Amino acid sequence: MSCHHVCIQVTPYQLMTALTTRAIETMGERIVKNLDAAAASVSRDALAKNLYAKLFDWLVAAINRKISAIGKPSRETNIKSKLLLGGVGETSPELIVL
Repeated sequence: MSCHHVCIQVTPYQLMTALTTRAIETMGERIVKNLDAAAASVSRDALAKNLYAKLFDWLVAAINRKISAIGKPSRETNIKSKLLLGGVGETSPELIVL
């Protein structure tokens, strides 16, 4: 089994269905609508953005744990951390500095 669907814990079919359809439940009835190519692209892009944000948050937390394990970083380490992550993602690089 490849990591592509194991990492996000869905089968390829589930992913395809989630990205290409919308389900609406009304008064006990479930209506499934197929999305056109433009709407499916928006759905795909939203998933990619969410996965990227989660990966970035995980990376920042892992860096914070590593920095915490070695003690409070020096001014030089703070500057290097900011330079390495500056401008990456939508999360402020200052979050990695303790």
